[in-house]
Amino acid sequence: MQHMPKHMLATIALILLSAQLNAQCLNTSQYPANAITPLTGGQTTTIHTCCWQTEFAVVTGIIPSASYTFIYGGGGWVTVREGAYDGPVVGQGDSPLTVEATTAQDLFAHWNTDSLCNTAQVCHASTVLMSNPGCDPPVASTSIINDCGAQQFSVEVEVQSLGDAPSVGLNWTVNNGAPSNLGGLQTGTYSIGPFPFGAIVDLVVMHAGNPGCNVAMNDLTNGGCAIVGCGPETYTYCYPNNAYLIQTFQGDQGYPLRITFTSGMVTNTGNDPLTIHDGFTPQDPVLFSGIGNNGDLTGITVTSTNPDHALTIRFTSNSSFSCTDGGLTPEWNYTVGCLDCEPASATVGEVETDCGAQGFSVLVNVTDMGSAEALQITNDAGLPPTDVNGTGVYTAGPFPIGTPVALVLENGENTLCSVSLGSFINTMCATIVDCEEPPLEQTYCYGEYDTEEWLYQSSGPAPLGIVFSAGTIENAAYDHLTIHDGTDQAAPILYDHVLGGTEQLAGLTVMGTGTSLFMRMTSDLSVSCASGSMTSWVWTVDCLDCETATATAGDVAIDCDAQSFTVPVNLMDMGSADTVLITNDAGLPPVEVTAAGSYMAGPFLAGVPVALGVMNAENVLCAAPLGTFLGTVCATPVDCEAPLQEHTYCYGEYDTEQWLYQSSGASPLGIVFSAGTIENAAYDHLTIYDGPDQAAPVLYDHVLNSTEQLAGLTVAGTGNVLYMRMTSDYSVSCASGAMTPWVWTVGCISCTDPQATFGTVADCPHNRYNVDVNVTGLGSGDDVLITDSWSGDTLSGIGLGNTVIGPIPMGVGVQVSVINGSNPFCSTVSEQLALPAAACVITACDLLQVEHCYADADTVWFIYTSGESVPVTIFFNSGQLLPGDQIRVFNGLTTDAQLVYAGNFGGDISGYSLTSNNPDNALLVQVVSDGTGSCATGEATPALHWSVGCGFTGLDLAGGTAVGLFPNPSTGMVQVMVPWPGIEVVRAEVFDPAGRKVQETRSLPHAGGAMLLDLGGLADGRYALRLSTTTRSVVTAVELRH
Repeated sequence: MQHMPKHMLATIALILLSAQLNAQCLNTSQYPANAITPLTGGQTTTIHTCCWQTEFAVVTGIIPSASYTFIYGGGGWVTVREGAYDGPVVGQGDSPLTVEATTAQDLFAHWNTDSLCNTAQVCHASTVLMSNPGCDPPVASTSIINDCGAQQFSVEVEVQSLGDAPSVGLNWTVNNGAPSNLGGLQTGTYSIGPFPFGAIVDLVVMHAGNPGCNVAMNDLTNGGCAIVGCGPETYTYCYPNNAYLIQTFQGDQGYPLRITFTSGMVTNTGNDPLTIHDGFTPQDPVLFSGIGNNGDLTGITVTSTNPDHALTIRFTSNSSFSCTDGGLTPEWNYTVGCLDCEPASATVGEVETDCGAQGFSVLVNVTDMGSAEALQITNDAGLPPTDVNGTGVYTAGPFPIGTPVALVLENGENTLCSVSLGSFINTMCATIVDCEEPPLEQTYCYGEYDTEEWLYQSSGPAPLGIVFSAGTIENAAYDHLTIHDGTDQAAPILYDHVLGGTEQLAGLTVMGTGTSLFMRMTSDLSVSCASGSMTSWVWTVDCLDCETATATAGDVAIDCDAQSFTVPVNLMDMGSADTVLITNDAGLPPVEVTAAGSYMAGPFLAGVPVALGVMNAENVLCAAPLGTFLGTVCATPVDCEAPLQEHTYCYGEYDTEQWLYQSSGASPLGIVFSAGTIENAAYDHLTIYDGPDQAAPVLYDHVLNSTEQLAGLTVAGTGNVLYMRMTSDYSVSCASGAMTPWVWTVGCISCTDPQATFGTVADCPHNRYNVDVNVTGLGSGDDVLITDSWSGDTLSGIGLGNTVIGPIPMGVGVQVSVINGSNPFCSTVSEQLALPAAACVITACDLLQVEHCYADADTVWFIYTSGESVPVTIFFNSGQLLPGDQIRVFNGLTTDAQLVYAGNFGGDISGYSLTSNNPDNALLVQVVSDGTGSCATGEATPALHWSVGCGFTGLDLAGGTAVGLFPNPSTGMVQVMVPWPGIEVVRAEVFDPAGRKVQETRSLPHAGGAMLLDLGGLADGRYALRLSTTTRSVVTAVELRH
């Protein structure tokens, strides 16, 4: 025997250990989400039909010492853990894997592709089989006994062997309801039931000694009650919500049985599938299962193959969208009969269309009569059938043009041997356009899911043309319109609707090159003419059998007073027309003329291009363009040496107006609005151009989706011409009173800017600031105007020197403009100015003493912060507050912070203190007075005095005496630590925030300087507590929260 070297043995051991460690597979995703209980009695339990090799499954109801075999349908590696998904491994290996349970804890089966724990997202079924070697299970079988008359069934259970049990029991549930039991049974036959047709019975044969040897028999239900006969018979069924149908048919003449559906619907979602079984029961092989053609059962045919010549229909539906609730039509129609015949054979030839008779026929070539001596070609158009007495070619029809017709080669002896030939319709017949008659007028209002076609043919050799005068069509992504130069869609395209938005068809002209035009439209499920979203189409079709008039246009003539223009037209030849129209696209009526000569088209609005043409009044296809013409707007002169021009305008409905300004020299022009409003830009428009017309660059365009205030609008051009244009819709105007009139000035920008400097000046006690404007130069004017964006006020006649603008609230931004007093187009504008509230915050960690003699009708702010990461404390030392005056304290930098006190301390502020409790370590103090007396007017003395600092809590640092309260806040009983224990009688007075005394107590101090106050009779809130003797006093705050 040859021995391996030790180092090779060690290597092999490491490899085996590594493989074993790699096989400890652990997936983290559970599927299915519920735990699976294995069936007993040797039955395989499906865990799920689709598990990935990235998941684990949980198996519960574990019996110790039983064996469990796990199978993954696609093969692979199985790892079984106990107690938890990441618990100890009790078995691992290739599928199938059998493990023995050692405890009753759940088992966790992990699926992987190999022992290296690789994964794959591939769908395979997984199962588990429980085997219990500790017992011998009973043996039993079941039979279903139908009672077709009573529409119920029973289950006969034959117990053939008890296994190793002394007895067995039967335990069953109906539709997962409460269980029923029979116990102490020996071998024999037992009947349970009856149960209503359609009920699902789950049965367990119970092993009396070991539940692990129970035998489960699930999903027991009735078979169908067979309808016996060869028919053929036709049945109808309009199925309800929550339907359950089992219907069994059996032929009795030795022929196969056939079911054919001629109509009927089920939901196309697959929620209500139809199943047909090849036999008596729903357990027999499936011949058909599904929803047909997107829910349409028409044409479904099945034929039995079993020796009993039986077929069973099984159908269930959910709780909505059925035939009976109107959700599905038509109802089912199906024929059942024995296939005791042979079908005929036929082919369909051409569809022959007779446009003159407005009918079509179909040629059918019958090549084999099958087992029938006579047949009929039937139709669903209501016409008599065509008799067939032998093979040959037959003509079915004629049928009305435009109506689809379904044909059937019908066996009158047995419809099951009838043959569907299909559905047929004629080729399109052209609408003849008589070239000797007026143009053909056509209209159409298309609907949803619409498809329509038109074919036109001229009565002579002249080409055809189509002209639309009205109508719209939706975005080409949804609805389509195409016109072809020929008889069908294979002809060249003359027009195709390709716009990504709604298209206006009015004015569309399409000229063909031949005698036929084909037009086709389709639409989707929404937004149509029928729904009111689009407008009806109107068009004419005519022959191009005319001669076009000949004309030329002269020079544009401008009327500056009316801001309009006209165009002379010289009509030299009438062509073939008796009447010629000089047309325009400006919306004016055409000029109608009956003889050659000179005519005037217009007047048209100056500044707006207009397209002109001449057109045969009898045939719109004979038309010729004259060109596009534009009459420039006459400019209003602006004298740069004169005062600024002021203009006003109050616009109306359906209004269009324009203005053109030109300076007297080379100076640029500017426009300044001082008043006026304009409606939402979706309806009304105002645009100002840096030049003579709409082709110039835009300086201003009203684009707001709301009413715009024009006051303050300033527009400066780069040249000496400005053009302004407005339009409005049918409502909401100045003339109707909804908008205000416009006021604006126009002038030359021939001035120099004033000069100024701007500075902010804080008024911290009143939480505001001012702007100091120092005008250092007047520019080309004699004085200046000063405006600000905060107030909107304008100060006029301002000369050199300082002017104060304000006051402005702290933190609010403002821009100040200094404007040339003679010309508003020259100005100096400040940057955005603001003074933050932080500019007035006082840092007071070191002790700060403050004295304030408050005035009448005044509010003064004091904002303190420690400036460090410690709270700041304020201690009110002395001072009087009159009734109606108060101090407010906020726990933070602004009045948005918590208001922690508001009141007048009963008139005497002495002894009250408060410490901040916020991230900014800040307190805001306001002293608010009414107008009935104050310190400044001599009624309140002495002045208010307080101390601010951080790191102290009482008089020893702040100059007063501290009072201890516990608890504070309190629910009623408060223990007060009097600062002068055992000296004399102490009076305790309680004041509400309005300064009213609400309670008073007199008491000798208790031992240790403590006295107990009962404040339970007062409402929740903050109060001032003043302790006093005949020689001293102190005030502090107390809060009640019942």
